[in-house]
This record gives sequence, structure tokens and C-alpha cells, in this order.
Amino acid sequence: MRNNLLIKILLVIVAEAVAFVTTKLVSNYIVHIPHTTATYIISGGILAYFVVVQYDKYLDRKKKRIQKEIKILTDVTLQKYNVKEENS
Repeated sequence: MRNNLLIKILLVIVAEAVAFVTTKLVSNYIVHIPHTTATYIISGGILAYFVVVQYDKYLDRKKKRIQKEIKILTDVTLQKYNVKEENS
């Protein structure tokens, strides 16, 4: 649990840095965007939200895959146990 929190904090920091650089590049080369702190915070917050949501989806898929593998292994183990019991 603690590792997930640290990873999410790191992802938010990286997303903020990416948003800062992207905002600066867009402002310099495409459309002028005022360089205010609010601009950086809003764009970074939006990006960080999507990054954290994607990370949560990744963790859910990983958890479901592990549960499925555990179920398969349990079924196989119980099936072998039942076969041994019937032969005895």
C-alpha cells in the first residue's frame, strides 16, 4: 500500500514536470499561453489525474490476472487431490 502511494506521488511529480515543459514548448512554438503558476498547476493536475487513473487501471488488471491464476492453480490442485482420494 505504501509503495503504491509513493509511486503515485512520483507519477504526479513527473506529470507536473511534463506539463510544465509541454506548456512552455506550446507557448513558444504554437500558441502564446501566459506563463502563470495557475496555467502550470491546471495543466499538470489534469495530466496527473489521467496518469493516476491509468495506473489504477493497470493495478486492477494485474490484480484480476493474479486472482485468475490463483483460481486456476487452486482448481488444478483440488482436482489432483480428488483423483488421489478416489484411487485410495
